[in-house]
Amino acid sequence: MKPRIVRTLTLEPVCGRARFTDCDDLLEGVLSILRGWKVKHLPASPRLAATMRVKRTRRGYRRVSPWRSSPSLAREKIRRTVVEAICGFHFELIDWYLRDRPDELCVHGAAALFKPGLIVFPAVQRVGKSMLTVDLARRGIPIYCDDVLPVDIASREGIALGMLPRLRPPLPSDASSALHAYVEAHRGPGYRNRLYVAVPDDVMVPYGARSPIAGVVLLERVPGVTASITAVDPAEALEAIILQNFATEPPAERVLDTLYDIVSRGLCRRLRYARAEDAAALLIESFGRPLVPANRPRPARRGKRTAHDTPRKPTKSAKSAKPRMSTKRKKPTTRAKPVRRAERRP
Repeated sequence: MKPRIVRTLTLEPVCGRARFTDCDDLLEGVLSILRGWKVKHLPASPRLAATMRVKRTRRGYRRVSPWRSSPSLAREKIRRTVVEAICGFHFELIDWYLRDRPDELCVHGAAALFKPGLIVFPAVQRVGKSMLTVDLARRGIPIYCDDVLPVDIASREGIALGMLPRLRPPLPSDASSALHAYVEAHRGPGYRNRLYVAVPDDVMVPYGARSPIAGVVLLERVPGVTASITAVDPAEALEAIILQNFATEPPAERVLDTLYDIVSRGLCRRLRYARAEDAAALLIESFGRPLVPANRPRPARRGKRTAHDTPRKPTKSAKSAKPRMSTKRKKPTTRAKPVRRAERRP
């Protein structure tokens, strides 16, 4: 009988171990989509318990974790191809990260760095946020994420998760040859309708980098329209970003206070567009390029961070400076949907 190949390692920033059995191809693929994560290989030992275990069987890649602990759920999550297994591991790695950080929000959306700071694009179904993110990277704009943005409740900063953007091929029919060439030149793991894009390190911001959130842009893709950016009611922006927070540990009051503070102090815009390339060009024209490099992680504050950190209370002058939000509810053209766990699965 052929001996099994077992790899056990830690993946900082998550706490715990991951074990890969007879699936070096999967391990190589997982490591290829991470940026800024510290990987430490451990000596093989059956005594080392693992938070997540993946094993290659005759049926495919079987994954067992605290989020898929029962045998029936583990059988449901058997992936037949290595790319499907990478995607599954990717999303449970986010669950793992959230479990270890109860003091952070997690916004379903994309984020990129411009001159004013970090601009967040809350997710709305089929608006092309990942394609927009990749085209921003092609134009030299540092990207924090195309799908999930952790937010520090205490500092109100967005945190780069250090995971490559993932597209769903084929590319839009109106994509330029330059965009096709860029995606082809930076192909990561891919199969059928899943493709990671290994954007260069100078624009792929690694895990741990932080930036104050300067604004929220609601995406609206409409065939045939000319790309345009307009102001939007902060109440609508707040509703969209609240609906896309899927961190369950922070109390609702802290979630609302954090997101209200971000929206009330930042830019609130709506971007209507037909082509991702037109949208990316307009965003750069409107917000400008960042003035400083964004690819160096920095700590949030001095001293050891704990789950008991509390947000700083705003001063009276800061409270009085908050703009009033309209209580009259506007009906958005494209409604944001609450994030459901199934929508984040590959």
